[in-house]
Parts: sequence; C-alpha cells; structure tokens
Amino acid sequence: MILISDSDEGPNRGLLKLATSAMAAWDDVLDFDTVGDWPMELSGWLKVLNPADQEQWPHIVQRIQGSLRGARIRTYHCTRLLPSEVESIERNGLRPASPELAQDKRQAASAAGRPLPFWTHDDPSGKIWLYHRKLDLNAAIAGPLLRSWGGKEFLIDSRGIVDSAANPYIIAFNYPVSELKYVFGNTWCALETKIINQYFAQSSAAGTADTAFESCVDKPVPVQPGDIISADDARFSTLSNYCDQLHFDVA
Repeated sequence: MILISDSDEGPNRGLLKLATSAMAAWDDVLDFDTVGDWPMELSGWLKVLNPADQEQWPHIVQRIQGSLRGARIRTYHCTRLLPSEVESIERNGLRPASPELAQDKRQAASAAGRPLPFWTHDDPSGKIWLYHRKLDLNAAIAGPLLRSWGGKEFLIDSRGIVDSAANPYIIAFNYPVSELKYVFGNTWCALETKIINQYFAQSSAAGTADTAFESCVDKPVPVQPGDIISADDARFSTLSNYCDQLHFDVA
C-alpha cells in the first residue's frame, strides 16, 4: 500500500512528483458523456484510486477535488423561447429567475400576442437549472422544459398560454465547475462523488426524471450565439429525442 500525501519526503514523494508530471498536459473540460476523455490530471488520479485501500482513498479524493478547481464542465440548459427572448439571450446571456426576468418575459409574451393572466406567479428561486448528460436531454426528463414556456418553476401558471408560439432550444456550453451546485435525483451531491461513481460505472442509468444529474447557478451566465441550438439544427436531434410534433399540431 502506498500512502500519498503532501508531506511525503521519501520514495512516495517521488511517486507523487512522477504522477503529477504525467498529468501536465490536459484539456480542462469535464464531459460526462466521454469518461475516457476526461482532463488528464483528473483521469490520472482516478486511475490510482483503489476502493479496497481505505487509507489511501481520502488522500486521492483530495487530489481529485484539487484537479477540479480550475476545470470546466459540459453543460446544457433546456428551455422554450420566443424569438425576442433568443435575441435577448444572445445579447445578455442566461439570467436567473427574478421579478425582473418575469417582467421581461411577460412583456415578450404580450408582444407575441399571448398576454399572461395577472395571477401568474413568479419563481423566487433565483436560479438557472442545468443538465450535464445527453441521456438526460430526452422527452421524459428535459421534455417538460422543452415543451413548456416559462422554465422549471418559472411563471408556472402560464402553462399552455405561450407554448405553441415559442420554440424549444438547448443551450450548450462549458462552465466553471466551482461555480455550480450539483443535484443527483432529489439530493444535493458532491461533484467528486458523482465523478468517482461514474468512473467505476456505478451510476444509475437515467431512465426517469428522479435520476437526472443537474446543477444550478444563481448568477447570470454568458453564452455565445453559437451555443443556442434550435430544434431545426442537426445538433438538436443528436442531443435530444424530444419532438414538438408529439405535443403540438404543427402546420
């Protein structure tokens, strides 16, 4: 058994330096759909992680945590938008749920000829919700967000009023790991735990909404126009099996 720690000064210290030098060149994007292509430093520490060695385990997990501090994660936001909202996101990025965003969406709906009832409630969560696996971007899990204008819990009483005037979009981008809070199912989770489970192929395959791997952020997220993928883009069908024709009468 080899115990790796920062204080090692003998052969173990040499092993640590050798392992670290082997991880020098790396791509910093963590994509949960390509486990074999994870950042080199992260992959290096996962390879020496031995579940049977409980003394070494916490030290390697600390190394994994450290390798994530400067990394980014592949991220997907599923939404349904009016044309004016697409233009706004291209200019201003994604914005967390807020009274100001609710007011802007109400104005966009009215301009599109779909005014909302005065009793429609806002979402006070102050968050943007995101996915990290392509298998979560399907009709069963992300479908409600692609089908219904408004958002996860945003303007929830507006369901059905604006939907057919808007279109589904997936916004795909890379985002700093450290700025997100992660959820697996209905529970907050540590990203390193999810990574280790995924690496050892112990993660449950997402079959229903309660096994989705999500995260959230409470500040605006800048995006590039090319990150906004519409349903008529070939990339949309490679990400999602969602289809509007199953839910709306499309002329």
